[in-house]
Formats: sequence, C-alpha cells, structure tokens
Amino acid sequence: MKRIHFYLRRALQALIKSDIPIKEVKFDKNTFEGITQDGRSGIFDLACTDENENHFIVEMQYGDAPSFIQRMKFYALIDHQMTFVTVELDKFTLQELDCQTDLQKLIYTMRTLHTFTQPTQFPKFWD
Repeated sequence: MKRIHFYLRRALQALIKSDIPIKEVKFDKNTFEGITQDGRSGIFDLACTDENENHFIVEMQYGDAPSFIQRMKFYALIDHQMTFVTVELDKFTLQELDCQTDLQKLIYTMRTLHTFTQPTQFPKFWD
C-alpha cells in the first residue's frame, strides 16, 4: 500500500506540473450535493497537500458532466490563485506498454481502472 501511495503522490505531482512534492493525499467522502433545486453538486475524489502547504482538489468524473464547463467558469471568477488542469480521458489512447512517464501511467490508470475485475489485470507498472 505504501508503494501505491508513493506512486499516487508522484503521479499527482506530475499532473499539476509542480516541483514541490505532494506530502499527503486523502480519500475523503466524495459527494457534495447542491443546496437548491438547480444547484449543482461535485465529486471531490482526492484532497492533496504539498510540502509548502498548498492544497489541491482532484475531481474525477466518469460519464457525462453537462455543467462541467459552467462550473469551471464559475470557479475561475472566484480567485486568481486557482489553476485548472483538465484531462479528457477519451482522448488518451496510449496502451499500458507505451506509458513511460508518471503522468501517462496516472492517466492510463484513470482511464482503465473501472475495467479491472481481478488483481491479475492490474498494469505491470503498479509493481
């Protein structure tokens, strides 16, 4: 488990293109529902902190997210300190053996994890 956690921290660091190591990743309760009828909700899968105490939220959605662009625009108006990294998994076409960098391995994992039913199907780079 420590090995996977180390890999996850390195891969997330690559995703946000930071030289500062991620020191902590929390898998928190995910769903936050909107308060009003037309209020939107979000799924925050990972809460991360780097060694400089910067905080990151990594949100992953599988399937259609019709209000995603509107939500991104809303958040962009809040504060100039926010940065968004968007990965469209459908456009990632590398196969397991072609993944060389930590970022490629992370995106491959995100794209295929839902298809694994047995540990023997896990990518070799998880070893």
